[in-house]
Amino acid sequence: MTEQTTNITQMTEMAAQLRSLSLDPDKEPAAAAARDGSGDAEGGGRPRARRWRWAAAAVLGLAGAAGGLLASDIGPGRVLARFLPSADTPQVVSGQPAAAPAAGPAPAAMPAAVPAAAAPAVPVRRQIIGSGYSRAEMDVVLSAPLPGRILAVDTAEGDQVSAGTPLLRMEDRAAQEALERALLDLKQAQLAAKAADLSLRQLQEDQARLQKLADRGAAPVVQLRTTAHEVSAAVLDQEIADLAVQSAEAALRAARADLADYVLSAPFSGTVAALSAQPGMVAEGEQHDALLRLFNPSSLVVDVDIAERNLSQIHDGQAAEVVFDAWPDQSFAGHVSAITPILSRERGTLRVVIALDRIPPELRPNMAARAILRIAGPGDEPTNQIDEKQG
Repeated sequence: MTEQTTNITQMTEMAAQLRSLSLDPDKEPAAAAARDGSGDAEGGGRPRARRWRWAAAAVLGLAGAAGGLLASDIGPGRVLARFLPSADTPQVVSGQPAAAPAAGPAPAAMPAAVPAAAAPAVPVRRQIIGSGYSRAEMDVVLSAPLPGRILAVDTAEGDQVSAGTPLLRMEDRAAQEALERALLDLKQAQLAAKAADLSLRQLQEDQARLQKLADRGAAPVVQLRTTAHEVSAAVLDQEIADLAVQSAEAALRAARADLADYVLSAPFSGTVAALSAQPGMVAEGEQHDALLRLFNPSSLVVDVDIAERNLSQIHDGQAAEVVFDAWPDQSFAGHVSAITPILSRERGTLRVVIALDRIPPELRPNMAARAILRIAGPGDEPTNQIDEKQG
């Protein structure tokens, strides 16, 4: 662009020089005479010949510049268009552009394009996306049942145990002694009850024999009454002995229960997730003294947080798809099993519990997951709106 502008400037200067060198037939002789001092002197033709040589040199220079322009991409037409207005160029009159020139014949109209057949709309279900973690509904942290020293640990982390399986045992010497005493007391009460029963039976037989003799007049009535009193007392003794047996049995059950408290058993079938108990450890027997964690893999669910604005679009039994970070290329079908009644004021979300139709064997608690709840749009029309979780 710079080279083209330079060529145009050179042509403009050359044109000005040619105009200055042009010969006026009326003024040229007088001007020449004034410069040379004589109008028709003998040497008067020499200055005129010099001026013609200058004019010829200027013409040759202008021709060379024009040839250079022809060799360039500007061309004479474009050069003249810079100085001469064309018929197609709108003129400006009083600061306003002139009307555009009349257009020539309109070109033939192109045939209208045939619109392509509209593709059928693909139904897109609306999605509500939430994120959260897996959780076992049957998940407990167990502590020592009683204060004392841990005697033995009968399990390890990762073990599959059944309900009632002993997990650890506390040192139970005092409980064992109490149990033995309860057994002895029960045995003694049972023997006393048996003796009372034998005594009662003997008195009842004597009373029956005296009654027969009294009926024949062979036995005094006073003796019969005395025997009747003895039988009544024996009945009371037997009832007392039976109560003693029942008391001893209750004491035995309590002693056995106390002894069982020294054994920590599995409350349900599950997997031992964490174990901190060691033989010889002294436990305080309080809730903060956590020794073992147990969860049931078949009770695993997924808790996800959903934006509060989607509350009206979620209901029990709603279909869902869950993708875990551990298996990003797999999705697991499920459904909404519960919606928590309390929302998070800080995050503006509510917690939704999703039960999986098939729980993968490798699933563990606290695994990160993302759930997609699919709902139909208004009037069952497909929509394409995705609501992300807030916070």
